[in-house]
Parts: sequence; structure tokens; C-alpha cells
Amino acid sequence: MESAGDCEKIRMKRLFKRITALASAAALTLSLAACGGSAVSGPKNTAPTNAKPVTITVWSYYNGDQLETFSKLVDEFNATVGKEQNITVEASSQGSVNDLETNVLAAAEGKVGAAEMPNIFSAYADTCYAVDQMGLVADLSGYLTDEEKAAFPESYLTEGDFDDNGTIKIFPVAKSTELLFLNDTDWQAFADAAGVRYEDLATMEGLTAAAEKYYNWTDAQTAAQLNVNAYGVYVVEVVKGGPAEKAGLQAGDRIVSVDGTEIASKDDLGTLMQKHAAGDTLSITIAREGQMQTVNVTLGEKTASNS
Repeated sequence: MESAGDCEKIRMKRLFKRITALASAAALTLSLAACGGSAVSGPKNTAPTNAKPVTITVWSYYNGDQLETFSKLVDEFNATVGKEQNITVEASSQGSVNDLETNVLAAAEGKVGAAEMPNIFSAYADTCYAVDQMGLVADLSGYLTDEEKAAFPESYLTEGDFDDNGTIKIFPVAKSTELLFLNDTDWQAFADAAGVRYEDLATMEGLTAAAEKYYNWTDAQTAAQLNVNAYGVYVVEVVKGGPAEKAGLQAGDRIVSVDGTEIASKDDLGTLMQKHAAGDTLSITIAREGQMQTVNVTLGEKTASNS
């Protein structure tokens, strides 16, 4: 880590030549105040008389009310702390999260027509990691005291520790929570049939296992509706006048094999179809009303609706 005597060098290097995944102008003030050696204590200008003006660019994906609120915070910062410390924050929305990621990576890679890298940008961890691999993300761990770090859940800070050495490459300003809503009436029917309990959803492993059981359970319901009693790849709809209808395929048929290759899933069928072109004739074995039979299907230009 750099010494306190290199403060001005740190400020210029980390704010202009490097970037950080901060998404809060107020949070960045902490690092600048640390370099200045003093905190803001009153309305008077506490910036050193020889302090150079600093402009900090911030890119976000905010829109609507969120953008309006953030812009007010930036304006308030510029009129108070920023004015006192000779700092100006210039914030702009890049559109959607995807637009922001595209623009950040384009700037980091120096693509023709791309804007200059912002000093601060909002990002998911994978985007920040990609930019960090280019050597363009600052380590903020030295700007936070142990007491300040303790105010955050550990997972907030370790998410940005890409090298597992205590660095903080992402400053967490927000976390989202995904909510799963269940219709209890539908749930009970499934739970009774599959032997699943609400408690099984407490872990990701349990949720994944329950999802697989639900997939199989609903697949069986589809089979029952089509009057078949075995798992497989079912023909749900046949396009009138299409190759499948001409070959005699019907809704409810279960595809067992194609050209002798067993079909156990839609992925199997899709992979096999990709190996053939329009005009190819396939020998398809199907199960219908408990009987096995084979039909020959000549592929047309579009085959997705034939299965």
C-alpha cells in the first residue's frame, strides 16, 4: 500500500488513471478526505489552498425517479462538500444495465468512438472483475477503517475481494433480494404428490431438487392430458399441411428414436435435428396408444413445430 506521504499521487492515480466500482459520490469523499488529512467539519472551505480542482465522473444505469433522486444527491454534494473540497461530480445515466456494461467495457478497451473511462461506475461483480483484469480497478480497502468495514455484512465486502487477499474492488451501496411467491393451493397438490415441504426451499440445493421434482411432476401431467403414460418427447401440436402431418404424426405421439438414435429429451431431439437439412428424410419411431410404429418424415425449411 502507498504511504500517507503519497496522498496527492494516490488521488490523481486512483481517480484519473484507475476506476472503482463505487456507485456513491458521498462514499468517494471518504477517500479524498483521508488523503486531505481532515474531515469536513463546517460550512467554510476546508480544502488546502493549493488543492487542484478535481472532477469525478460517475456512470450509472439509473432512470426515472431513481435518476432524479441520485441527481439531487449529486447536486447537493457539489453545492456543499464538493465545493468545500474543490471537487465536482459529473454524473450521467448510460441507459440500461446492459448499456452501462457495454459502454464501460468499450471505454476500458479503448475502442474507437468510446468515451473516456469514468472514475466511478455501477456494476455487477462480473463486469468489475473483467475491468479489474485489465488493471483498471482501485483497491478501496486502505480507505476504510476496521470499524467502518464492520458496519457491512462480510459478504458485501468479500464480493469485491477478487484475489482473496483482503482487497475491496467493489464498494457495496445496494443489494437486491429475489422473492419467490407460491400459490399455496397449487403448492399443496404438488407437495403431496412429490413429497416436498416448504422447508426444502430453505437452501439452494433444496430449491434445485424441488424444481426438478416439479418439472417431472408437471411433465407427467402433460402426459396424462395427452392420454399417454410414459415420459419422453411428446408431439404437442402438428402444423396442418407440414411434413409431420404428411408423415402421419399426431399430437400425443411420443418420439422414441430417430434413425435408430434414442431420444430421451428435447435437447436430444434438437441436437439431432441440427445435423440435418431441409430435404433429409428421417425414420422416426413413436409410441401411440401403447403401440410402437415408425414413420418417415421429410424435413421442410422449418422443423421446430414438428416436435
